[in-house]
Amino acid sequence: MSCGGRPVLYKNHSLHKQSWSVEVDLNKDMQNLFKDRMAKSGLKPSSDKNCIYEYFNWQKRLIKQIPRTIEKSKEFFCPDEYSRALKEFENKILEGKQLAPYMSTSILKADYNDLMLNDWNIFHFHLTRQFREDGFAKRSNFELFAYFTEETAYFIQIYSHHKKNLYSTQEMIKIVYENWPQLIEKNRIKGALSLEEEIDDKNYEKLRKAHVTTFTQIGREKIFALIGGGYMSNGFSTEALRQADYWKETMRIREHILIENIGVILQSIKLVNDIVYNNLVVHLIWFDSDGKITFAEETNSVIIQFDYKLGMIRVCKPSEVFGYEPIRVNRMRLAGYIRH
Repeated sequence: MSCGGRPVLYKNHSLHKQSWSVEVDLNKDMQNLFKDRMAKSGLKPSSDKNCIYEYFNWQKRLIKQIPRTIEKSKEFFCPDEYSRALKEFENKILEGKQLAPYMSTSILKADYNDLMLNDWNIFHFHLTRQFREDGFAKRSNFELFAYFTEETAYFIQIYSHHKKNLYSTQEMIKIVYENWPQLIEKNRIKGALSLEEEIDDKNYEKLRKAHVTTFTQIGREKIFALIGGGYMSNGFSTEALRQADYWKETMRIREHILIENIGVILQSIKLVNDIVYNNLVVHLIWFDSDGKITFAEETNSVIIQFDYKLGMIRVCKPSEVFGYEPIRVNRMRLAGYIRH
């Protein structure tokens, strides 16, 4: 399989009754899909080699636009002169609006690795009512730090932008655990009493900048690790890299499933077109996390959809919405590839 050159050309054995060929490269198609999606948001991948990783890294740094409730820690304090800015920011969260303008412009850098997010799963925002012409917040004297889930934004604290070792302030983890222990209990190292040597915020920041994975201790038997999924020795998000590797491998497997079911696909095309051409050119249109994937086949001008969980194939004209009953794929053939 190619990841940057020409698509692979698959051919069946010449002794088969029905000859066919398939030109396809799902990983290259997936890469192009991600490049297009990033381009629409003003991002340009640093290279084709890291494009898929950078897409998932970008997704990790984005906050999904859905309405959330807000919870504040008992330590949370906002200076009076920033109360209006805080209220406006809160309304954005409650209404599910875009929060990127309050973040650093590094959100537009595809190859940027947010080490605090990768380490602690904590976002930071400029607390201000002043915005630049490009829509991003002007640098503020105060920043708000928060932990997000699908349902809730947990406000940890507001700190001065000039605070020393701001982004390695371990007090934030203590606040999270003492207010909402359920958020990071899974990341607590069970059975550990204390670290041999306590690491202060200054040294913690040095270790993080050197991409050294570090435990965070906030008290006796309260040691945490990989709250944000962690980072690699090159600063890459472990979580985003794992997603990229998973989907690369998944596309490789699905490409093989596609080839093994070409006979079924050709039979299905006969239900759609009067004439069937056996030299197929297949491109990925999109895929879903629930096991569905949609292809466009150029030569016969048809759409092909696989449902890998149900073991189903559907073929239709581009102008239709799957107007024919699906043909069931051989489940034994699929069983060896589907991940559970």
